[in-house]
Amino acid sequence: NGVTQPSNQDWYGLIVQGPGADESRFRFCQFRYGGFRDQFPDLFGALRIDNSSPSVEQCTFFQNKKGLVTLAGAAVMVDSSDFAGNEVGLSKEGGTIEVHQSNFEDNISYGVENLTTADLDATLNWWGDASGPFHPTANPGGQGDAVTDHVLFDPWLNQPVAFPNDIGVTAILSPQTDCGLSAAESVTLQLTNFGNLDQTNFEVVVRVDDEAPVVENVGGFFLPALGSAEYTLSATVDLSASGDYQLTAYTQLPGEGNLFNDTASVQLSNIVPIDPGDTFNSLIPEDGTENVTSPLNFSWSPIANAEAYDLYLWKAVDPEPLAPSVAGISQINYQYAQALEFGEEYRWKVVARNVCSELSSANLSFFTADLPDLAVVSISVPLMPFSGQEVEIGWEVVNQGVNNTGGVQWFDAVYLSFDQLLDAQDTYLGAAYNNIALNPGEGYSQTADFTLPDGLEGDYYLIVVADDLGFVEELDETNNDFYGLIDISLTPPPDLQVTSLIAPGNAFSGQSIDISWTVGNEGTGSTVAPFWRDRLMLSPESDNIPFNAFFLGTFDHIGVLDPGESYSETRTVNLPQGISGTYYLFVETDRNDHVFEFANEGNNLRSDSIVIFLTPPPDLVVSSLEAPATGGNLANVLVQWTVLNQGASTTTAPWYDRIFLSDSPELDPDEAVVLKSVFQNQILEPGESFSDQESVTLPGDLAGAYYLHVLTDAFDYLFEYVNEDNNASSVPIQLVPADLAVTNVSVPGMGNSGESFAVEWVVENVGLGPLSNIARQDRLYFSQNPVFDPGEALLLDSLQYSGSLLPGQSTTQEKTVTLPDGQSGPSYLHVVTDATENVYEPGAEANNVGSAGFDLDLSPWPDLEVFAIEGVPASTVAGSLLTVTYRVRNNGEKTIQGEVWADQMYLSPDTSWNPDNALPLKQFTVLENLAQGEVYDNTTSFILPMLANGAMNGVCFLYFRADDLDELYEHTDEDNNILRSDPISVEAPPPVDLEILSATTAVSTTQSGQPIEVQWQVRNNGSASNLWNYPFWYDAFYLSTDQIFDAGDLFVKDYTEPGPIGAGEVYSDQQTFLVPPGLEGSYYLLLVSDHTGLTNDDQLANNVWSVTGDPIFIEKTFYPDLVAETFQAPAQGTAGQPIEIAYTVRNDGEGATLGSSWTDKVYLSTDFAIDGGDPV
Repeated sequence: NGVTQPSNQDWYGLIVQGPGADESRFRFCQFRYGGFRDQFPDLFGALRIDNSSPSVEQCTFFQNKKGLVTLAGAAVMVDSSDFAGNEVGLSKEGGTIEVHQSNFEDNISYGVENLTTADLDATLNWWGDASGPFHPTANPGGQGDAVTDHVLFDPWLNQPVAFPNDIGVTAILSPQTDCGLSAAESVTLQLTNFGNLDQTNFEVVVRVDDEAPVVENVGGFFLPALGSAEYTLSATVDLSASGDYQLTAYTQLPGEGNLFNDTASVQLSNIVPIDPGDTFNSLIPEDGTENVTSPLNFSWSPIANAEAYDLYLWKAVDPEPLAPSVAGISQINYQYAQALEFGEEYRWKVVARNVCSELSSANLSFFTADLPDLAVVSISVPLMPFSGQEVEIGWEVVNQGVNNTGGVQWFDAVYLSFDQLLDAQDTYLGAAYNNIALNPGEGYSQTADFTLPDGLEGDYYLIVVADDLGFVEELDETNNDFYGLIDISLTPPPDLQVTSLIAPGNAFSGQSIDISWTVGNEGTGSTVAPFWRDRLMLSPESDNIPFNAFFLGTFDHIGVLDPGESYSETRTVNLPQGISGTYYLFVETDRNDHVFEFANEGNNLRSDSIVIFLTPPPDLVVSSLEAPATGGNLANVLVQWTVLNQGASTTTAPWYDRIFLSDSPELDPDEAVVLKSVFQNQILEPGESFSDQESVTLPGDLAGAYYLHVLTDAFDYLFEYVNEDNNASSVPIQLVPADLAVTNVSVPGMGNSGESFAVEWVVENVGLGPLSNIARQDRLYFSQNPVFDPGEALLLDSLQYSGSLLPGQSTTQEKTVTLPDGQSGPSYLHVVTDATENVYEPGAEANNVGSAGFDLDLSPWPDLEVFAIEGVPASTVAGSLLTVTYRVRNNGEKTIQGEVWADQMYLSPDTSWNPDNALPLKQFTVLENLAQGEVYDNTTSFILPMLANGAMNGVCFLYFRADDLDELYEHTDEDNNILRSDPISVEAPPPVDLEILSATTAVSTTQSGQPIEVQWQVRNNGSASNLWNYPFWYDAFYLSTDQIFDAGDLFVKDYTEPGPIGAGEVYSDQQTFLVPPGLEGSYYLLLVSDHTGLTNDDQLANNVWSVTGDPIFIEKTFYPDLVAETFQAPAQGTAGQPIEIAYTVRNDGEGATLGSSWTDKVYLSTDFAIDGGDPV
């Protein structure tokens, strides 16, 4: 968006749309500074998913307007991703979405926003604080990112999710291009940790071109999570030979989770100094060149090892400049466009340079050309010219200068003047074009026809100016004009007059009348202009047309009038509404003075009087108005009114009645509240009336004395003359609010912590006004304070309900809540009615709380202990199937009955429990009835994954944690829920090895743009891909001029192979792709398995297969080019109604259309450019 520093909303976002994107996968992606949209901003995010089902895994959304947005039809699973520093991290505006094992932290408005009423599953996430996300009712004590309603966030994680290890080289800071690079150059890298774990003891690799790489372990160098740092290798690289280098650096981290961002590369050069013995050749302009003109082209021979050239240019009479005239020229030529002085000697030189040295040419000179000088030497004028007529004028121009005019062409202009001097007051008559080049002393003669202005008479001067626009540069620009005297005779002018005007002597206002008039030419000459316009006006004044006269119409006349000729017109016009008395009709011919009449312009007007009688207008009044005397907030009241036409004429158009509410008995429509507008399509004769009624809703936030008003003809659609002020009527109404009070709370006298507790309460409307059917929420709080304190009380539950209550009526509600664990002693249950203040209760909120006390006993609690782990081997290979058993006992006094909880198995390298380093392996859902001393056990089989941090060999431990999500309350006995196994010595399995077994196609010849179908099979000769966390990879097709796969081959298409693939397993695929357009010739079709190297397959020789033993011959296909040739549409249309359009489409291409059908679209736009706001 034009800024130099990246920031939030710099770009719109990435849109994934339609069922074709269902197989899309976003992994290791970073979205930053996105989500900008000036229209419909809520619909855009850095990633917007619409009507498709891609997956999002291990991605980062940072500093966006909105990070991830889903719309209708989306079905998205988000896992192990990071949302930080966004205005909104994740926004659901439609579809379905689940997000788990992800981090939400420091998002400004919401971590998760749900704009729908369908729940969004966001459980098992970290919210930036162990207290969980903030929600005003569901978790008011949460200190983490906020969430909206309909977000399921419980249970949440108590610590951030540790993403897979992910580091990389993001920049090579040194060495850089320079002169005299040495054989021992230090290398400094910028390293970035994209993961959530601090890193150390990894390797960096530096390679110069194709030489052996330099590998170095960073040892104790510390790279913080989500941070960057500079690292300088102790080893150096040899860049002493002059020339260009490709320097590549990357990281090697065991267990690296994202190989795509490991590498950085830079091109640099060891620059060779310019040879001081080298010389410039072919310098142009050559020394002593004459007649040089602008623009001037300089050129010179190249100098070896020069990076740029500087050009110096100066006049010979001036000293040589210190700074170049033009610096940093990258080519061996330059066009100097600045103007040079004519007839001068200049000097110039060019200097070749690089960062090491420079070399200058000798100083050369050239001479600029002299100039021509155009002069008009004679003029011929007509003998008896008439004003307004065409005349022939001739003149002669001579070049009196010392140089030719070259290829420049120019215009000679002719002016008419009162004197012999050319100035701004003179009249421009026209110009003549000259395309003749003139050598010194040469000239030309020119004649042209020009029209003299109207109305002139007497002596004037014709002035001819050679090269009037100054196209020719001359020695003297002051001698280009020449004058001649001309005696102009006045052409006989016409004289248009309105010779007759016929109109009725009287009429009624607002009615139509016929007017006839005749215009004659009473002058001595014909009208030259063939077109003019007559105007009809109506005025209360007889002698002129004032600015506020009524316009009745204009009427065009086409045709010339000779002296004595005339024409007549008859037109029907409408008189204005609401006027009466004596008025004057005016007819003005030649309204805009198209016809030149010399001194006869003042007689173009004629008038006649007309007596206008006022047409009696209608007069609408609200003759009766009825409404209730009182009303409650948001109540519907019936308003009944009658409209009477007490005027003397019938209404002629529909109108609107409006119902208002105001605190004043006098209606001010700008201040009153509009309750409803009612369209009235009535025709009322004088004395006739009609009645209407409408139900209106009173405002929900007003109380006291008010007035209901009905205003008929609210927008003055009807002309009522002086009777517009009697259109309104009003009746008083008292707005009385409701007042809700909790009048009774009933609870048992005794309760037990952690157990169910029945609550019943009564809410009464103790106010004077009724309560409409308003949705409201009552909240139930636990406290050990008899006085309700919302900052201290614990929210137990809430009840959403609605219903109307008349004054004095009450409603009884009940709810069973669960008392908090671990509490005992005197306690209180507080009920707050209308907790969200949906009901307007001015000054009456204090009685919305009711309370009841009870005694609370501390209940016994269970105590789960993992006391045994069996079946753990002493050593094994990663990827092996293990079967283990863990045993859990209830040591507590309370029997567990009907509860469900989750146990978790972890893998960790630590001898003591550290959740930051523990990898969750498997979760067990437990549903047990377990008395004190009783035991349950679980036996599970699982594949042992690779060691943490990608270690090839090492020791790990299994941890079993009972009730991992703390779903059972165990009071003071949570510490014995976890147990560690004996150590397991683990070795890494062999790597993945993909081998293409076969690939076939039936195609031997084809055309560009046509499909090719290929079937292929691939076997994994190595270990299972899921052991190495390789969930997918890409098989690709290339076109090559040989059967060797290299960087010069043409990529065509790749396909996702979703995996996993076990050891020895084979997968098959069959796909059809299109040959790239415009391609022709013979090519081999190569299949490359895992062509981007996602699986780290180290046996690449068997990853390439030539699908065809012989090359495929591809014939070039000629393509169509569809052009909309014609388009016809009506000039106007009615909104919501169909229109008919017609258009023609032509194929301007070289080939026929490939498909049998396509879609043409028609847009409706306010301009001639199609954009996103134009509807289809």
